[in-house]
Amino acid sequence: SKASGRMNAYPVLLQAHPECRPWQVRLFGLTLGLVTGADFVAVSMMGVAGGAIQGGVAAAPQEYLWALTSFAVGAVLVNLLLGRFATLLSSRRYAAWACLLFMAGSAGCALAEGITSLAVARLFQGLGGGGLFTASRILLQLVAQPRERKPLMYGFLLGLFSLSGISPWLSALLVEDWGWQAIFWLQASFVPLLLLLVQISYPRHAGAPTRAQAGELDWLAVAALG
Repeated sequence: SKASGRMNAYPVLLQAHPECRPWQVRLFGLTLGLVTGADFVAVSMMGVAGGAIQGGVAAAPQEYLWALTSFAVGAVLVNLLLGRFATLLSSRRYAAWACLLFMAGSAGCALAEGITSLAVARLFQGLGGGGLFTASRILLQLVAQPRERKPLMYGFLLGLFSLSGISPWLSALLVEDWGWQAIFWLQASFVPLLLLLVQISYPRHAGAPTRAQAGELDWLAVAALG
């Protein structure tokens, strides 16, 4: 058939997803790294620009801790729920919705005028971005057999370490020239690119657990742990 002829025209790098062309597989690995980088950059920039942000919202050191721990609370909660989200939404849709929530939280951080609004916005940022590392790592293992992971890992590490390496310098530059809000606007403006890459590169039917595999969930325990 014509379809099989087109498939045989290029090597299949992922046996579970023969529809993905080699360039798409490599872009998928890079996208996984960049998506993960959103989580890492949010934490790194908050640390580097912490003094400027704390002064900008006029928060005492003890109060400023709420802006740090609220992100962690969001990350804990969403990591406990990843399996259920993947079952309900699919990994592809989860990545898109998580990025959108991360963008909303980032914009909220940029607009925050006090420690309370900053902490709430950081909670949403954590709910969106806090699970991206774990979700990307799991997805990479689900879609590829061990022998197929090398091209994915090259792109993953390139995207992750590039963002992680440049974020401290960008934080200092933005705070010095534009103010602390600029680091959050940068994080928010990065999301449309991520969404485009997710739509282009993620496999359409990336492995998601069945309801039986996801098991039952004790929602009160999840909330209590968070």
